[in-house]
Amino acid sequence: MIDFNVYDEDDFYDESVNSEWDNFFESLKTKAKKEFIDKLNRLEKENEELKDIKKNYNAKVEELERKYDDKLWKLEKEYKEKEYNLYRRPINEIFPFVTKPYYSATYKYDYIPKCDKCNENRQFIYIDPLNREHKFDCTCNKKEFTGYDVEEKQIKFIKEISVRDGKPCMWVRFDIPKDFDYISGYFFDKDKIVPSSEVDKFINKYSLMDKIGMYEITQYYFESKEDCEKVVNALNTMLDKIERN
Repeated sequence: MIDFNVYDEDDFYDESVNSEWDNFFESLKTKAKKEFIDKLNRLEKENEELKDIKKNYNAKVEELERKYDDKLWKLEKEYKEKEYNLYRRPINEIFPFVTKPYYSATYKYDYIPKCDKCNENRQFIYIDPLNREHKFDCTCNKKEFTGYDVEEKQIKFIKEISVRDGKPCMWVRFDIPKDFDYISGYFFDKDKIVPSSEVDKFINKYSLMDKIGMYEITQYYFESKEDCEKVVNALNTMLDKIERN
């Protein structure tokens, strides 16, 4: 008969096995802790590096903004200085071409043939029963376009000076009979001054232009009356050809 009260504990429980499991779990825990700490340290290092990068980036941005502001300030200062110096200079130094007359092709209008019914002023005069005088224009009292003529243009005064495409330009009033008060002014472009050496080339350029396109020619200026007369004669010749066709 077996006596269950008498046995050897070593037959059922081996402390060496329990110790091996404890060592395994302790080793696993230590390894996991080390990996976590290493990863945490690596992340902290990367975070510090990113902070340095961000700091350097912000410093670069601030430096560029400062350089931009400095450059803008210098440009504004330079512009104001040039503007100030510009207005201090005599106008004939800025625009030396304003002191002499120019000549342009202009439209020529003549009265249509006068009828034999109106008075010398091409009007009818009516006296009403109250002895009041009334004047009425006759149908012949009007002008029609008959060609081109030479017009002298002497700049009377400068209305405004501005800058276009980096070049000084101006609006002027010419001292010519048709420059009425309601005309605000003309834009004077010195690039449209045709020198004598370019007149023939200028005429050839517009030799095939139609009647409507001839308006552009009136926007040019010539330095001598003779040059302008040469252009006007060519214009009238072209106009006659157009009308005959």
